[in-house]
Amino acid sequence: MNKSFSTDKLHEAIKQIKQQQIVALPTESVYGLSCIITPKTVERLIQLKERAFEKGFIVVSNDLAHLLDYADLTQLDKRHLELIKKPTKRPTTWIIPAKKEIHWLTGQYTSIAVRLTDHPVLKAVSQALDQAIISTSANLSNKPPATTAKEVEKYFPHKLGYVYDQGYPCDGKPSQIIELLTQKIIRP
Repeated sequence: MNKSFSTDKLHEAIKQIKQQQIVALPTESVYGLSCIITPKTVERLIQLKERAFEKGFIVVSNDLAHLLDYADLTQLDKRHLELIKKPTKRPTTWIIPAKKEIHWLTGQYTSIAVRLTDHPVLKAVSQALDQAIISTSANLSNKPPATTAKEVEKYFPHKLGYVYDQGYPCDGKPSQIIELLTQKIIRP
């Protein structure tokens, strides 16, 4: 499986995200819907997915500093940050305390899900934008997540700014989810 990416496709995805469009990008597990993080784009994403506001979203970046923009740093120490940065055998999403002012992003929760990504496409996008982006599974609420670009297009025909077709399916194995402060495994 070739894990490289197309520069042209990448540039188009970045262009659309900069224009506040929602795009579909491959991730470590499934295709994800991604956008810049603003109340307006989050509201559009909720409507597009037919998803309850209360659920909140995952924020991804290749740079820990981008993720910490959304964290309540008063509850984190150096040990917590080292855990997030520590390489894991599989992609890991961390549940961390969130800033109070981003309730429009976290839904009913006082925490936020963040993932420090090494996926080549997500990494390149967050580097180019110099910020974190949302990455939520590409599906309608309560439907199976898309693992191919064709599945994304079936769920959202002509509704996305761009669908990045990597040419092969994502592996479909979800990231593990761990609550950072307690180390409780939410999803193994």
